[in-house]
Amino acid sequence: MNAVSGHCGADCQGSTLLSVCGLGVNYRGADDNSTPSVRDVCFDIHATEIVGIIGESGSGKSTLARALMGLLPKSAHWYAESSAYCRPDGTEVDFIGTDIQPSLRGTQLGFVPQAAAGSLNPVMRIDAQFRRTLAAHSISWREDGRSRALAALQQAGLQQSDVVLRSYPHELSGGMAQRVVFALSSVLEPRVLIADEPTSALDASVQQQMLNMFCGQVRTAGNGAIVITHDIRLAKVFCDSVLVMKDGDLVESGPTGEVLGNPQHPYTIELLDATPAQIDVQPPSRTHDVGFTHGARSSACPRQHRRAVGFDHVVLGVADD
Repeated sequence: MNAVSGHCGADCQGSTLLSVCGLGVNYRGADDNSTPSVRDVCFDIHATEIVGIIGESGSGKSTLARALMGLLPKSAHWYAESSAYCRPDGTEVDFIGTDIQPSLRGTQLGFVPQAAAGSLNPVMRIDAQFRRTLAAHSISWREDGRSRALAALQQAGLQQSDVVLRSYPHELSGGMAQRVVFALSSVLEPRVLIADEPTSALDASVQQQMLNMFCGQVRTAGNGAIVITHDIRLAKVFCDSVLVMKDGDLVESGPTGEVLGNPQHPYTIELLDATPAQIDVQPPSRTHDVGFTHGARSSACPRQHRRAVGFDHVVLGVADD
């Protein structure tokens, strides 16, 4: 991964999957004045690389992720000095802020949103949510879709995948629902998967299981990923490189061992000093299946339902009705 002031070009004949330089996001206020939220961010993602983005709340981490996906609100304006997505055939396409960006969602760029389990539609069975996503990309459920959904669930650590498909979200435990969202985000086999605080609502042991599964799956497929997290301990264990953000600026970046082992920026040092040192995070040796909670009450509310309906519409590239 290139440094903060590194080069802006992409080597699409090499291992680069995605390259961005000079990425910025401004929000337009009621008085038409623009407020910068992200400024002049540069980074690359390579095959099998897990890039962590760390920083306190409000530092611009989620805004950066949504700018890459083209999922910011109408009040936002995002741009880049240069951006390149490297297609499997080695050709390069400029995508930030272009008409190409929506076409990459789902099939090339996958996204796992914050509170991912709450993004599931509580009144639709899991198979219906897979059907809708796959049908939007002209994949027949009978011919290939069901087998792809089962495979995605199994790769996410859900061995009872046929039972999961027939279940409603409220019949799954929190860890199981999280795995289902990972499977939905990866069923179209995107080459770059962006996960925004994917485990923040889970217990510590389940967090490690989920990230172990997620990172292992990405590396095995030869893909790349961005993991946004506020937990520096998890970033140390699971990420190959890290970006440190503060107030919309990328203040330090590089290999994880160098940045977190020998930080150069005062803010990175502050983050490390604020990290509890007594808890040692270790990835599990194997991924455990998470059990059902049949009959459990759903925590979904109408507001969550509206957000869930938008998950496959916006994140996975399904057109609105």
